[in-house]
Amino acid sequence: MNLNKNKLIQSKFLHLTAFILCAFALSPTLAVSENVLKAQEAFLEKDYSVSMMSIGRALREKNVSNSELKNLAGLYRQITANSSENIDLGWKLPESVLKLRVVVTYFDFDGEKTYRFGISGNLKSGTEIKWLTLKKYPDLLVIDTAQKIGRFEQGSFQGDQYFNARIRSQSLPISAGSYLLDFELTNGDIVKGWFIVTEDLNPNQTPSLLGVNPGMTFTSTTPRFTWTQIDKSQLQSFETRNVRFSISPMINDQSWGEAVWNYTDPTGNATSIDLASDGPSSPPLAPIKTGDYVISVNYTDARIAKPIKIVREYRVGRKVKFKISDPN
Repeated sequence: MNLNKNKLIQSKFLHLTAFILCAFALSPTLAVSENVLKAQEAFLEKDYSVSMMSIGRALREKNVSNSELKNLAGLYRQITANSSENIDLGWKLPESVLKLRVVVTYFDFDGEKTYRFGISGNLKSGTEIKWLTLKKYPDLLVIDTAQKIGRFEQGSFQGDQYFNARIRSQSLPISAGSYLLDFELTNGDIVKGWFIVTEDLNPNQTPSLLGVNPGMTFTSTTPRFTWTQIDKSQLQSFETRNVRFSISPMINDQSWGEAVWNYTDPTGNATSIDLASDGPSSPPLAPIKTGDYVISVNYTDARIAKPIKIVREYRVGRKVKFKISDPN
């Protein structure tokens, strides 16, 4: 029953797309982007790689209309849903960029719930970001390192070079639409990319840390923590889920350092962790000493849109204290 319904929906979409394409072609007064037409034609021929490449080229034009943008977003959603393999956005990363991901987060931090949106990545050793901009089409600056719009940091940890650029936290969901990403590295490599934020990338819930209140004090380094599981109402067939538990030292009231204890469950099913055992994959990275920390649980739903990973993140964090007696 559901299969027939899905086929009917897809059939209606294809007929609607064909109708729009014919309308564009037959109307002598309607100026249409050549790349939009190519994206539609390639989609109807099920040549999704060419369709995606044409979408990206259209987004580099300045005169794409709102109706065309909606059309491109519709093509993007259909390609994502129909493609059995990871989709390819049609742009490349240089060898100096090892990983790149886009993250939309709904974060409950000590009871205050906000949305976050950003770009993060790993670079080859000795390479850094020279400048970076993220625009919502056509020219709304979301992040600009030169103008100090948004937050940006980069550095190295355990031999890996990393960077993180994000907007300031906000109470409203992240605006859906087409985004243009441009940055230059200190070695001269330039990246010109794009991606689309769909409405479903905004998480609709956060996990809860059970029995952990803001400011709570722990006198043992081996307590047991439990949390509520995120349901799978937003998880798509082309996405994978995991859950990560971590303990990180506070740097100041709103930021914290690298985790001193973490555990990741690649199945996304874990709902508790016992610090008395190291866990099957992530032993403690550093001793937990007396001080202020953040305990957090992150559920991530990830989809691959080559060359990037696009992530929906459900997150909870609580500021706590550890007061550990000196064994001597």
